[in-house]
Amino acid sequence: MSVLPENTFLGNLEIIEIYEYFDRPLLFACKNTADSIFVVLHESETDTSDTWIYLTVSVQRLNHIRSGAMDLYSAFKKAETGFVWRVRMNRNEIADVEIVAVSVFQLHDDQLPDAGEALNLNTPTLERRDSSVQRRAVQLQREYVEFSLDLLGQRRTEAPILVLSEIMQNLQNFLISIAHTISDLHKTSKTPTRDLMQKMELSLLDVSSGSFRLEMASSEQADMFGDTLVGDALQELNKIVVLGSDEEQLQTAFARYKASLPKEYLKLLKSIRSSRINEAHLRWASANGRNVGETSWSSSRVVSTIDVIENMVITQRNIIHATGRLTGAFTDREFEIQTDDKTYRGRIDRQVISIEDNKIINNARLGNRYDVELREEMTYRISTDETTSKYYLKNITEID
Repeated sequence: MSVLPENTFLGNLEIIEIYEYFDRPLLFACKNTADSIFVVLHESETDTSDTWIYLTVSVQRLNHIRSGAMDLYSAFKKAETGFVWRVRMNRNEIADVEIVAVSVFQLHDDQLPDAGEALNLNTPTLERRDSSVQRRAVQLQREYVEFSLDLLGQRRTEAPILVLSEIMQNLQNFLISIAHTISDLHKTSKTPTRDLMQKMELSLLDVSSGSFRLEMASSEQADMFGDTLVGDALQELNKIVVLGSDEEQLQTAFARYKASLPKEYLKLLKSIRSSRINEAHLRWASANGRNVGETSWSSSRVVSTIDVIENMVITQRNIIHATGRLTGAFTDREFEIQTDDKTYRGRIDRQVISIEDNKIINNARLGNRYDVELREEMTYRISTDETTSKYYLKNITEID
């Protein structure tokens, strides 16, 4: 008995690959004469019939299913069309076929392979398909990114490897620096964690013609809403790029991020300048097809922004709570507190110190332990990569 329905609107079908077989194909790919491709899963059976789930896929999606980049559960639950075909076939009557469209939201877990179950076949996932960034992102179920360079005097689709590798490395590091601030799971760490860097990793898909263009995607798949941390970082990147060389707005924007971010942006701009471009262009789209963005750097914008950032001094204010011993007397409005891992030296902020705290200060003794609240004013000079901090005592409590 054939496992394929005949004389239906699905077309004249033929099996092109079988992935699981037991007495008959249970998981396979097929296509019709119009080259529409389906991944087909045997769902259930009775004494007289079999029921199959037909998933319509693009070539790009099929490649990612075959290679294991997308597991089988996600492939069906995140169907590119938003629905699948449920096909019931009568074993005894070939013409008795029932085909019903089923929304992916109506699919139950017991109808599908287990989450994480995947194929593992050698697959040419680098094959380029000409389509919009939205379509590519939906097919991949990852953040899709295009970066192109319009090189001065270049008439061939070529780019110097040394220059290109530097730009790509600095773009990657800039996005990691952004994510280090905006990710609730990672922003408390002093430096980007290995987990954060893995989540932010971009993978090269292809090199395209026209202006020299790289096609990339986030290494991790999108979440159930079609979003990725890479996509969030790209949206933040755009907010910075559109500020151009406006010093005041850049100062305000940089103050919201980790102190390392301006330096990473400066590195990216300098590597773009070194490529001798007319323009660099960045486009991206999320796996849900809705969050789409693009931005660009002209050679003049790059040069003017570099000049501004190199002469910029970033100031950040932080509140620090510490416990330590008084190692420097409160003289001339100054103090020194030594904790287990750091010594804080600074001045007493007489404008905010309370009367009660002032009494503690007047009666303080060297060697006694105190809880203190300090205001840190950190100054970062981007051009020299120098950071200095000043500390001001706001509150103090003696520990018995």
